[in-house]
Amino acid sequence: MHERDPVDLFYGEANAALARVYVRLSDAISPRLDGATLSGTIAGPHCLYARTLPSQFRLMSGTPGGETLAEAVVTDPCFWSPLEPYRYTARITIDDGSGSHALSDLVFGIRRLGVRGKRLYFEGKNWVARIVTCREPDLEQLPRWREVGATLLVDRPDDEFCEGASQIGVLLMARVAGDEATIVRELRRLTRHAAVGIALVEPTGRIEGDLRDACRNVLLAAVANEETAVIPSTWAHVMLFDVEKALSIARLAADCTLPVFIRRKLAPASDSSLEGARAACDGLQADLTGQCEAAAFCV
Repeated sequence: MHERDPVDLFYGEANAALARVYVRLSDAISPRLDGATLSGTIAGPHCLYARTLPSQFRLMSGTPGGETLAEAVVTDPCFWSPLEPYRYTARITIDDGSGSHALSDLVFGIRRLGVRGKRLYFEGKNWVARIVTCREPDLEQLPRWREVGATLLVDRPDDEFCEGASQIGVLLMARVAGDEATIVRELRRLTRHAAVGIALVEPTGRIEGDLRDACRNVLLAAVANEETAVIPSTWAHVMLFDVEKALSIARLAADCTLPVFIRRKLAPASDSSLEGARAACDGLQADLTGQCEAAAFCV
């Protein structure tokens, strides 16, 4: 969430019948609003490519475990995907005892993207991601990226680009770097955007907390070093290996207990078009056939 937003929004159980959506006071503000309650509604779905009959669902306040939390049960949910980027709008009110204060509307999507063993799943099916590094994010290029069908790896994408990708239907892998406080702040900002499904986290120091709590619905990728596939902490969902650095991709990938992402830099003479970069992912997969089982290929 933005720093000005005093709430975090995330979802839990999500299937074809229902999705449980939660709103809670953020850690930074909850001590100053002791005894506050949350209420509001969730409306939708809405999608750029489809007309739907919108519904409205009530957010019910509660304090499980001592934290201020509100829950809404969204029945017959429509999920966000590049093919059908459905989203909902949450209208939230905080009552701090001195009166009720309406917050800015929060637009979000519910993704069925996660990890099963050493595989990824998306929309209920096993999924192998093709990820292309986007060095110059351009809003006008997003429709073409959607046609190409690649996930974009973007360095610290701003809110405008994330909003455009969420609306048009382009899955993003956002690179986040810095100290722990900076990473947590960035993850809270990025997790509000439906398009951001994966975050590549590159900390400059030790991570003491559990980063997963800052972004409940985003997969966190950590970069493996060239000699070990040891999980850096409890926060990583997947491990990324650079082909140029790894001494033995096959051995390290086999030793890793998490889904493995393989990355290779494009050669200077490579086709730099969108289609060429997407094809390079397929080429990387072909080159590693029989050497390791990867959940994603990145160039």
